[in-house]
Amino acid sequence: MLALATRYRRLGVPGEKDLIGGGIHFCATCDGLFYKNREVVVVGGGNSDVEEGLFLTKFASKVTVLEF
Repeated sequence: MLALATRYRRLGVPGEKDLIGGGIHFCATCDGLFYKNREVVVVGGGNSDVEEGLFLTKFASKVTVLEF
């Protein structure tokens, strides 16, 4: 699969760097199982955040999508 013109953006909030890979993830299809039966917030823009959020509904108990 090619993801052209796609990049991961950080929010720039305090403590974010420390949580990458341990609470903050950038790939729902890669890391979806980490959120099984948990509440999730997906932050993004365009269609990708909605697509990732829809995918996470297979695992998470609740998904909230925030447009950035």
